[in-house]
Amino acid sequence: MSRLYRCALLSIWLAIPGAKSVAADNAGSWNISRFTADGATLNRAASAVNSKSGTDVIVLDEEDTYVFDAEGKALHTHYLVYKVLTQKGAEGWDAISLSWEPWHEEHPSIRARVITPDNAVHLLDAKTITDAPARDEDEKTYSDGRVLRGPLPAIAPGSIVEEEEVTKESAPFFGAGVAVRYYFGGSAPIQQLKLVLEAPDSLPLHYSLELLPDVKPEKSSTNGRVQVVFQQGSIDALDDPENYLPSEMPGRPHITFSTGVSWQSIAEGYGRIINEKAAPKDVQALVNKVISGKTTREEKASAIVQYLSREIRYTGVEFGDAAIIPHAPAETLQHKYGDCKDKATLAVAMLQAAGIPSYVALLNAGWRHDVEPELSGIGQFDHAIVYAPGSPDLWIDPTDEYARLGQLPRGDQGRLALIARADSAKLITIPEASSQDNRIVERREFYLAENGAARAVEITEPGGVFESEFRSIYADADNKDNKNNLKSYVKEQYLSEKLIRMERSDPADLSKPFHLEIEAGEAKRGFTDLDTAVAAIRLETLFYKLPTELQEHEKEASKSTDVVPEKPKKPRTADYQLPMAFVYEWQYKIVPPMGFQAKPLPPNANLALGPAKLTKEFTLEKDGSVRAVVRFDTVKRRLTASEANELKEKVAQLREASAILVYFEPTTQALMNQGKMREAFDASREFIAHHPKEAVHHLQRAKLLLAAGMGGAAREEARAAVKLEPGSALAEKTLAEILEYDLAGRQYRRGSDYAGAEAAFRAGEKLDPEDKEISGNLAILLEYNRDGERDGPGAKMKEAVAEYQRLKESELAKIGLKNNLAFALFYAGDFAAAKKSAENLNPQLNAVIVASETALNGVEAGMTEDEKELETNPIKSPF
Repeated sequence: MSRLYRCALLSIWLAIPGAKSVAADNAGSWNISRFTADGATLNRAASAVNSKSGTDVIVLDEEDTYVFDAEGKALHTHYLVYKVLTQKGAEGWDAISLSWEPWHEEHPSIRARVITPDNAVHLLDAKTITDAPARDEDEKTYSDGRVLRGPLPAIAPGSIVEEEEVTKESAPFFGAGVAVRYYFGGSAPIQQLKLVLEAPDSLPLHYSLELLPDVKPEKSSTNGRVQVVFQQGSIDALDDPENYLPSEMPGRPHITFSTGVSWQSIAEGYGRIINEKAAPKDVQALVNKVISGKTTREEKASAIVQYLSREIRYTGVEFGDAAIIPHAPAETLQHKYGDCKDKATLAVAMLQAAGIPSYVALLNAGWRHDVEPELSGIGQFDHAIVYAPGSPDLWIDPTDEYARLGQLPRGDQGRLALIARADSAKLITIPEASSQDNRIVERREFYLAENGAARAVEITEPGGVFESEFRSIYADADNKDNKNNLKSYVKEQYLSEKLIRMERSDPADLSKPFHLEIEAGEAKRGFTDLDTAVAAIRLETLFYKLPTELQEHEKEASKSTDVVPEKPKKPRTADYQLPMAFVYEWQYKIVPPMGFQAKPLPPNANLALGPAKLTKEFTLEKDGSVRAVVRFDTVKRRLTASEANELKEKVAQLREASAILVYFEPTTQALMNQGKMREAFDASREFIAHHPKEAVHHLQRAKLLLAAGMGGAAREEARAAVKLEPGSALAEKTLAEILEYDLAGRQYRRGSDYAGAEAAFRAGEKLDPEDKEISGNLAILLEYNRDGERDGPGAKMKEAVAEYQRLKESELAKIGLKNNLAFALFYAGDFAAAKKSAENLNPQLNAVIVASETALNGVEAGMTEDEKELETNPIKSPF
């Protein structure tokens, strides 16, 4: 965001808000003479002030005086006395600094002294004071601002520091009046604070107080001058303000004062400057080319916005009065750069040359406390945009190079603005986009594979504030960070390790809506096996545009912060103002693999989440695909505290809930469940005919035959599948599972092909070592003897144990076999290992523990173990 004015001059940021009185024994005033009292006097006075444990610095006295002359020039004196209590305080408060601007200020003066506990006085050495160019927070802004800075001598715990800074204006910052917001309180406790304002009777001096109920202005008038004094007693270190406060609601105790006659005088004065700079005739020839072929107001304005976005980059050169006065459009066009006021002035000139009345609008952009509407003064603004009245009104922020006509950055919306024209008598509110204007649509297409993970295609179509942000993020097609972020995104969103492609429309082409398309392979949010195909829809990220504190339960939100609160947090009563109202909509198209059809769909739903809405709609399309629309709508931007709490709790519940699952089943299975065996086998043959060289449909037919009791035919079909795809682990695994059945379709019977099943499982293990179910199923098979008795004589128990031991404990648990190893060890005769394995489980397998102890040490030892287990777990599982 660009800076229109130098806020360091206009605002004194002394504190974080939340003023309140401290212990009564700190009441009183600091009446020590400035820079004349000796060290002993200062130490005695400071020692009388108590401080809380853990305090690093306590401010004993802080005073600011603003003395205005008849022209509005200010003499500002800042006086500060503080005591350092800890080493951390010494390291954080060990220097003095002051920013100033040569174009309207004389060289400032600073002085300081440090009084150590031994009453010695150490003066700031003038030779150590540097006067260097200021480093702008915005790297794209260049100015002649400067900073005086010097190291404090002898600073250490127990030291008292006394400072004074004096700044005098050589010219008024703005002739029509300025405004200053002065904050009371800060990160350190303050014993006494005073603000003094003085001005001639001829100069308007207005002020307002916020969150300072105990401060009473003391006004006096002498010899044609007025003085107003504001005093505050002890103030604790202040807490951080609550997040997302409405823009008209102060978060910090402060006084705002101004010297402007009226908003109209400010608007007229600044409008005069703009009119002198923005001469339409100087850009007429250029504009004629830019709007060639355009006929409507919107077409012409859009063409001009596109030109400014493409040709004029944001860079501020604010030497001298260029801090508040824009460069002429000719200069901006020549340099091909400008800051917010330069670009706004150029835009106004071009729009007017196109026959579109327009004006510069001044505002305080962002989310902090907005301009005081009753106190006129130029110093409350930090940004400039364009206002073009008409039907409809147009608001344009030329610094947002990716915003299309009608789109404003979220930090501009809902803010108070002053239109720089002579008839502007008051501030007006910049319109806010509705939730429907700020709509993100993600079209998510799942193509479920015939076996395994799906392919996912996502097309994002952002609207409103989101469109400009997407254009900016994806301005460079080959940006490595973007690609890495998208890889992380598809991994989280689709359980995919494979970002196949990323394509986007031209971010610089504002004539067309922006879209981003990504494709992810092996996306495990959609998965198919022989019996089921499923797509999962998880709702966590549907709410990610909400503030984090509105996505979690209250206790979770407090746990997520790194700071441990020293005192209970008061329930919030203030409204929430979201960064923007928005709609986030997912439009799913889930395409099943051949041979599958949708099972009953999840129910539609319309849920109220406080004032917000969540809708879920599921539709079966004619082509067999499923359309799902999941939409979250905040409805509005501003929420009461109770509405926010209801939204928070319901969103947290939805984020914790299980995924929405859309299931598909084999068509053959559905037909068989309906008793339509002939139709099921006909469909099976049809699917094989469509894909004669693929194993999967043969495997499905084999399972269909097995379910019909035709074990022999099932075996032949499964062997045919293996022959078609000898490298398929699925084919070997399915063959093994079918061979576990006898010819009548009964599992683990004398007629089962145990040797063939074992061989097929082992072949599958080699082909796909990552499929842990193969090892688990093989281990279970080995536990059966040829008569179909589990753990019976002749069962390959040691080989079964070896198969279980191939798997980690977590892998066994994932496939539902976490207890099997302990039982297998017991029946394999390794009682000591069985007991240890059973003890390591949670919960423990008490029956195995007792039986193993009996086998190892006799019946009496087993009974003792049984009694011990009974004491700790009276409800025992049967063995």
